Amino acid sequence: MHTKTLIMILSVLAITDAFASPLQEKEAELKYTYIASLKKAHENYNSKFEICIKNEKLKTPLKISDIEFLKKQYAQTMIFIEKKHRLSTCIYPEENIVIRKHIETLSLLRSEKILPTEEETLTQTIDIYFGLENKHDLEFKKKYELIPEELRKRFDRVVKDKSLEINFVKITDALPE
Repeated sequence: MHTKTLIMILSVLAITDAFASPLQEKEAELKYTYIASLKKAHENYNSKFEICIKNEKLKTPLKISDIEFLKKQYAQTMIFIEKKHRLSTCIYPEENIVIRKHIETLSLLRSEKILPTEEETLTQTIDIYFGLENKHDLEFKKKYELIPEELRKRFDRVVKDKSLEINFVKITDALPE
């Protein structure tokens, strides 16, 4: 959802370039070149993301009985991490390109000292990508490391061929605390 919002913002920025005054021509040209490139990278990223989700949904869904050996918190942590890992692995090439374009555009805006609002938007949205860790990922990673290795391995075997495109709250709520 954040990605679609970013694309809408970038589209508006590209359209407003057409109305720039001659004094702003260089600025508009730089914006258009970089923002159009970033927008195209996001389109490819979103397209691949949709394919990854569809492929995940084709698998047999994970059921409560598959993970009943886990505590609720363990299951939530491991499902979150596995789901993020699968998506990140699936969209890896497209994600690398879009992250690079995002950083290039952000660097341009900073170096040229133009468009502070757009610069701030790009700064705030850099952590929407699955391949980049944010503070929530680090918290989940710490929780994951506290789970006994035997349970992690068993979980990995169980979910290997299962779809994680599920309502995992509904499933994990049935597990013991």
